[in-house]
Amino acid sequence: MNVLKRPGILCIFLIFSILRGQGFSVVHVYPSGQGLLNVLVEPDSSRVVPIIFIYSESFSGIQLGAPSIKLTDSQVLFISQKNRLLGVLTPGKLPANPTEPQKLELGVYTQADHPLSKIEDKVINTGKLPLFLISDAKHAPIQISPNGDRLKFYDNHGRFLREKRFSQNVPHNYEPPTGLFNDEGNRFIFYTRKFDMENDQMLPVLYMLSLIGEEIWKYQLILNRLDAITISRTGNHVAVSGQTLNPAKPQALYQTIVFDSGGAIRSSFPYRATQIAFNPTENSLLIREEQSFKLIDLDTAGITLLQQPDSGRKIISDIVFLNDTTFAVVLGTEKYLDGQRIYDNPEIDIYLTSGDRISHSRFDQDYSYSGKLLSSLSGEQLGFILQNRFVVLQREQ
Repeated sequence: MNVLKRPGILCIFLIFSILRGQGFSVVHVYPSGQGLLNVLVEPDSSRVVPIIFIYSESFSGIQLGAPSIKLTDSQVLFISQKNRLLGVLTPGKLPANPTEPQKLELGVYTQADHPLSKIEDKVINTGKLPLFLISDAKHAPIQISPNGDRLKFYDNHGRFLREKRFSQNVPHNYEPPTGLFNDEGNRFIFYTRKFDMENDQMLPVLYMLSLIGEEIWKYQLILNRLDAITISRTGNHVAVSGQTLNPAKPQALYQTIVFDSGGAIRSSFPYRATQIAFNPTENSLLIREEQSFKLIDLDTAGITLLQQPDSGRKIISDIVFLNDTTFAVVLGTEKYLDGQRIYDNPEIDIYLTSGDRISHSRFDQDYSYSGKLLSSLSGEQLGFILQNRFVVLQREQ
């Protein structure tokens, strides 16, 4: 079916479970406007409850008739890792003199009607705006400079705490800097390029920092680029994956590397990954590529599960552990609608770590812009973002 004809039509979806008592089925449907890109949810152990619907040009509460907050072309949105906080960055007017700083304001939202906190700052405009990451647990933002050479740390009220610099401010065209918080928000893994003056090159470096920028460990990676990064719930383990820098036989073209709490390499695997995830007890690692996934036992370094769902016809858009023995995989046909990528006819598969698929949910003649799953803390509910509604699935009792 041509996806261009679908907007505005409430599509029919089919849900079914393979094993009664272990499968997932839809328990709530929250209708939204057309073009739903993302959703903010309340933190909850047993439920997934939406609070804000996010579109390309606005965001609003989920209540029928809730007023929308319009977004300008210059504003930039930042959504926290667990989809609990929304940051709206508003750049000020460009100064006439390019050497003068430009004003910035970041509003942090947990409800659509007013911001939880605000940050005001000034930066020299270099053609790129800074990146903001917000801790779900602490509600504390970190500002990352466009070149990844400087971090600014704030508290949950938007008050500036400290600045941490890493190297000279050297513009580069490598991948942008990035970072992740652990679940408790007391650890922050940060990836950036550090300029090596002696060799005149940008070196990829991984830093483990506290929430106020204290350096816990650092490691210079032997990767040409970073394709995936994750941090465990406790922050005791980190995994990265990417293309090996100048590989020499028998060195693998791609590597996935696992670090322990002290920054030492615990395991290394010759596998490519587009997403990686630890199980809650941090003894297994789920690695996915575009059309397949592997489950690795970190104690033995062996592959315990290798699957190519849907015979490789669909793209995997997301993976998430629900508990130590269960994880979810989202599939969809990659297409483009008005120049924007979508996942067409999405499916959600629930697997046991033994390899048994215990639930299969299909949303035929429908699509998702994000292809993302949102899980409750207990793993008993899953939220999924479709183009005109947010659906919640629950484990059958």
